Amino acid sequence: MKYVQDSENISRAFEPFTLLGLLANYNKFEFQNPYRLRLDDFVNEGTIQKIIRSVGSTCATSRGRYIAIQEDLPEGWSISTTLSMIGLGSVAPGAKTAKPTIDPEAAKEMFARLRLDVDLYILCVGIILRLISHLSRSRTRLVYHWAELFRSLLSLVRFLTTYTADLKNLNHIDTLLDDLVNLIALSLSAGEAFLLNPAAYDDLFYKLIETGEILVKFRDSYELGKRPNNSIGTLISVTEHYKELLANGSQGRRGKHLTNIQVAGVIKQGYETLSIQAKEGLDGWEKYREADERVFLKKIARAAVADVKTLLVDG
Repeated sequence: MKYVQDSENISRAFEPFTLLGLLANYNKFEFQNPYRLRLDDFVNEGTIQKIIRSVGSTCATSRGRYIAIQEDLPEGWSISTTLSMIGLGSVAPGAKTAKPTIDPEAAKEMFARLRLDVDLYILCVGIILRLISHLSRSRTRLVYHWAELFRSLLSLVRFLTTYTADLKNLNHIDTLLDDLVNLIALSLSAGEAFLLNPAAYDDLFYKLIETGEILVKFRDSYELGKRPNNSIGTLISVTEHYKELLANGSQGRRGKHLTNIQVAGVIKQGYETLSIQAKEGLDGWEKYREADERVFLKKIARAAVADVKTLLVDG
């Protein structure tokens, strides 16, 4: 810790902290590791803050370098792009062959040869739950692409609903279902505390309303209504509330469907009569114990080693 404390800037603190992490994790389950014991009792606030800033800076630098090598710039002008713009992309030089459409039954058979890594999903959802819980408690409005996060969570709900027969009997699937639903419910009940602006909060409701019928099927497929720790009732009550408002709002109009702007207006008006009956303790979680994840962590380590070996051989 002395090297971290004496480092001139936050970038220099990362290397000694990494070394300390390696020493603290060496055979930590076999004997009393002195470095680990020292970390458990460490209370130097200044050094802790320097470590936090160093980790944040390192992550930001790594992300920047990753983005820098991506080929995400707009494609330059060419004959191929011009032909594609006018609908003649198939005759363009080097045109890509269209991907074949996969029959739903064939897709299901293809999926049956794969296995969903439930434990990995539980960890990912759990991490997001911890982050949102902290943000809501501290009322920290984080600049983030929340729309993509909520779209991904609800897409996972759709996926689980589609392949219920293949997933229902997997180990720990109930834990994943509870954590996923409770995470969405927590976002609904505490969204005003951590989302950047009201538009982001409205967008969450909009996406949830779109998933209304799927949520009902999701509940029935996994019998979530019988699980006392699952907040599926909260989600469905919100969608039913707005379903009624939208139905009333479309009456007397020439068109059968409301525009996106009109739906957004109904969502805002619905807050006045909406009561989110969230379960207590949604923002709580069991303390992480690394010893409980030894098997999973070993699997991750083996996968990382295998990837490095592949890179070395290919290189």
